[in-house]
Amino acid sequence: MSKWVIEKVELIKKTYVVEAYGAPAAILVSHAQAPTKVEILGEVTFDVTSINEYEYDKNWKPLDPDIGPDQLKDSLDWIDKASGKEGNGK
Repeated sequence: MSKWVIEKVELIKKTYVVEAYGAPAAILVSHAQAPTKVEILGEVTFDVTSINEYEYDKNWKPLDPDIGPDQLKDSLDWIDKASGKEGNGK
């Protein structure tokens, strides 16, 4: 069985009701509050990539059940450690 990385994009419509004196001020106010209404208009798959076991272990396999895939990619900077560039007092 193969492992696959599937990347999707969602188009989300958010509606805000704000009080302001003009359109630029209304846009600024909308950034500071939660939307009044949220609708998901669509979801599009834009990339499907097959990965091998090495790529899965390196980039996607969680080391700790509390660590998600996004945090895992940031924590696997083993190349600098293995090459001696990090932690040797240089």
